[in-house]
Amino acid sequence: MSEVCKEFAIDKEAVIKKGMKKNKARDMAIYLSGNHSGITCKELGMYFGNVSGTIIQWPIRNGDELTSPTMHHSFRPSLPDFKVQKS
Repeated sequence: MSEVCKEFAIDKEAVIKKGMKKNKARDMAIYLSGNHSGITCKELGMYFGNVSGTIIQWPIRNGDELTSPTMHHSFRPSLPDFKVQKS
């Protein structure tokens, strides 16, 4: 979470707050948490503003959109290595 906040220059409260559309920092934090922590979608939903696990699934399942050339520049080069570490 701290790295996401640092890279997007946003505070933690803004990342976990529900109701903000197209919050790339939030989507990235959910994506990374969901794919690399072993925490369930339901648990992540509780952390990210007490939303349903179904809402949490979008960023996790759509990681390719989050890692596209239009996403925040500083995560683009490091994510492929991060994905390899998961395997």
